[in-house]
Amino acid sequence: MKSRRASLLNPAELAQEKQLAADKAAGLSPDDFAEGENVFPNIIDWKEVIGKNGQKKRIAQCPACAAEGFDKHGTHLVVFPAGKFGCIRFEAAKVEGPARTDHLAKIWKMAGGKSSGLVKPVPMDPAIKERRVKMAADVKAKWAVAREKYMMTMEDWQAMSADLPGSPEGDFKYTASHYKPGQFGWFGQRYENHEAFQKHLWEVSKDWAKAFEHVQYHGLDHTFGYTFAPGSTSRAKENRAGKVFDVVEHDEDGIEGQIALTRYLQASGMRLLQCVGTGNRGFHSWFDAGSITPERREMILFFLETIGADKSAFQRASSRTPGAVRQDQGDGKPHGMHQPIIFIPKI
Repeated sequence: MKSRRASLLNPAELAQEKQLAADKAAGLSPDDFAEGENVFPNIIDWKEVIGKNGQKKRIAQCPACAAEGFDKHGTHLVVFPAGKFGCIRFEAAKVEGPARTDHLAKIWKMAGGKSSGLVKPVPMDPAIKERRVKMAADVKAKWAVAREKYMMTMEDWQAMSADLPGSPEGDFKYTASHYKPGQFGWFGQRYENHEAFQKHLWEVSKDWAKAFEHVQYHGLDHTFGYTFAPGSTSRAKENRAGKVFDVVEHDEDGIEGQIALTRYLQASGMRLLQCVGTGNRGFHSWFDAGSITPERREMILFFLETIGADKSAFQRASSRTPGAVRQDQGDGKPHGMHQPIIFIPKI
């Protein structure tokens, strides 16, 4: 009998794909290379940027990702002046282990190492391209069927909800209940860093009432699924202590399509925490980040990208703060209605 936990992708096919893409560079340490900005002479299309924490870095297309059909915008490979490098496919989600090590080793080899000469971004391996096309077609076909199965009106869907808080303070308090004692959450304006960021860190389960007052008074309308070390001044990887929730957003599919997607992911084994209204276009679905493995997260990312959902929201877990008032007019003042919780699954 087929498991009730619907499969977004065939794990065996994904494993075969990764095996095709893997470059087993035995004995190579991807963290041991010469210092300096020209770490990879084979990469010619660099962009120099300043990160949110003020640190200079250079970004380019990751050749290992390109060979697997990812990184079409040329932003996955990151190199810092001291020589450290990484790929955001792994760094953004804090994925560790052999898959990350193999990926970095492949970057090192494909991007040139000590060799000379210039190359264009690496084309996708034909065998992998063919496999990915087939996988994407299968995913779209499955989703077309599932979308019809799980679609329903907002009225019918909300009739299945547990009791809603029904007030800004109640929405924020319920959100705070997802955090464990000792976990520091952040509630601020989207691009805050340094002193402002530090000021808006709260041990949420203990200080939720004070945090809510702060959110209301200052109009701090964003939060992130990651928790942070006390005293952190940015969302940089080294400051992250864990992850509480993953965000799924698909505004382009309409309200009923978003409901279908949320219910489908629930049926696939993801634990829904709450859905937060974001205005006329739709809502954000918050899922328990601990309910999926890193391997399954990769499959879900492929699924979301294939059906046209916002995979970047899922990766960074950025969301509107429940109970806060949305900042719409760029003057630093609250405007409009608060961001309400619109659905809570019954236990």
